[in-house]
Amino acid sequence: EKHKAQLKRLMDLRTKHLRVFDFQKKDDDAMAALHAKTIVVDERELLVSSANLSYHGMQGNLEMGIRLVSEDKAKQVENLLKEMVSMRLFVELRKD
Repeated sequence: EKHKAQLKRLMDLRTKHLRVFDFQKKDDDAMAALHAKTIVVDERELLVSSANLSYHGMQGNLEMGIRLVSEDKAKQVENLLKEMVSMRLFVELRKD
């Protein structure tokens, strides 16, 4: 609820190439969390990072990420993300 305005702006940016998903946390595991941020671009570039897009994520914390230019690795990660969607670990947010 506290990020409603930011989520609305993100949802307004969605296209067929940009989709937004919600992590489906299991009720029986209080410690479960999604922290990795992953972007696959054009099935060829891949960014995996721990940084949030916030002041502390960009300036205050020591965060780390890696950018790879590799069709093979980008496709592997994209397939893994698709598998997690099919398992309903992630559910696409729809504009309501």
